[in-house]
Amino acid sequence: MARSSSSSSSTPSGTPRDVAKFLVDLKPILSTATEARRNWVRRIGILMEDARRGNATALTASASSTGRDYVNIFRSARERVDRITPPRGCSECHRALARWLDKLIAACELLVEVGISGNVSRIRETQGILAEGRVHATRFNEEYAGLIKDLREKVATLSARQRERQRARVRRSADEE
Repeated sequence: MARSSSSSSSTPSGTPRDVAKFLVDLKPILSTATEARRNWVRRIGILMEDARRGNATALTASASSTGRDYVNIFRSARERVDRITPPRGCSECHRALARWLDKLIAACELLVEVGISGNVSRIRETQGILAEGRVHATRFNEEYAGLIKDLREKVATLSARQRERQRARVRRSADEE
C-alpha cells in the first residue's frame, strides 16, 4: 500500500529496531481500542434503533451510560499513545492513531452530553464524528501498512548483506587453507 507524498515516508525513517519497537508498542493500545470500539458501535446501533422508536427517556439514559462506559477506555488509549515518542518516519502513523482516538472520545462525550441535556436529536451527530474517525483510521492503516512494508524491505536488505558477508568470510577462510 503506497503512502502519499505528504506522508512520513518522505522523512528518513528511524532505525529498523526503533520502527519495530514503535509498532510493537502500538499493538496492545490498538487492540484494546479496537475491541472497545467494536462493542461500543454495537451499543450505538441499539441507541439509533431506540431513537427511531422515539423512546426519549430510555434513549438519554442509554446514551449517557454508553458514552461514560467507553470514554475512559478511549482516553486511556489516547494517553498511552501520547506517551510513545514515534521514531523518525513514524509521526504520521502516530498522529493518525491519536486523531482516530480523539474522534472516538468526542463521540462518547457527545453521548454523555445527550444524556445530560436530553437533546436526543443530537445523537445522530455521532455518525458524523464516527465518519471523521474512519478517515483517520484509514490513514493510520495506510501508514501502518507502509511502515511494515518498509521495515520488511530493510530487514530483507540487511539480511542479504549479512549473508553476503558470511559467504565472503567463508571464501576467505577457504582460500587461506
